[in-house]
Order: sequence, then C-alpha cells, then structure tokens
Amino acid sequence: MAETKEMREGPAEMRWRAEWIRDHSPEGASPRMMVAVPDVLELVARLEAADAALARVTDLHARETLTGLVVGDCAMEECDHEGECPRTGSIDVCAACLRLAEEAVSHYGEDGYGDEVLWPCATMRAISGALMSAEDQSEGDRA
Repeated sequence: MAETKEMREGPAEMRWRAEWIRDHSPEGASPRMMVAVPDVLELVARLEAADAALARVTDLHARETLTGLVVGDCAMEECDHEGECPRTGSIDVCAACLRLAEEAVSHYGEDGYGDEVLWPCATMRAISGALMSAEDQSEGDRA
C-alpha cells in the first residue's frame, strides 16, 4: 500500500481534519465518512493521551550528568596517590532511576554506580526499542 499524506499526519492534524469534515461537510456527504468522524476523534484522543503519558515517562527518565567523580584506578582504590585523587570524570545517569536507588539504599553511589542507573536506563531502552520496532513495522506495511 502506498503511503499517503494522511498516514504521515500526527494526532493534531488528524483531529483538525476530522473536526473540519464534521463541521463543514456539505449536504449529501458520504454517510460512511460522517460515521467515521467520531471514531477518528476517539482514536486521536487515545493517541494524544498515549503521547502525553510517554512524554511524562521520558521526562522522568531524563539524562543527568554527574561530574567530579573519581575514575579509573582511583575509583578502584588501586592508585598510588596520597590524599585526594586528581582523576575525576563524569557519567550520564537516569535521574529517576538514581533517585529511586538513593531512596532504597541511603548510601547508594558511595561505592560507584551500577548499570541500573546508567543512561540510557532500562526504561528508556525499552521505549526506544518499542518505537524503533513500531517504525520498522510501519515501514514494512508501506512496502
């Protein structure tokens, strides 16, 4: 099936088109088209709700950079430095996962950070994978 302009539209454009058809349809317009308008508006509302939920989750699991961390041999306490170690670096972590880890274990992060908080976290990898899978499927449908 060939891709049409309507297939590329987002929820806002779909809503506008359906409302316009509903409000400006000439007398004698196709009854099938007029019956479909409420279904399209319901679908658009669901898409908008799903987009809003996804945005809330991705906002929660935002990337946060922690700087001034001891790295390399210094982090493993295998260095030859006396006193404060000069080797520092930064890592990207998930803000929500780090907050949850710190709430669960009061001393979390004192001995380093595990994969459970590194960016991208499992939640963001799952979202990214699902979006890529849906995109691949959509491209396959167009072929």
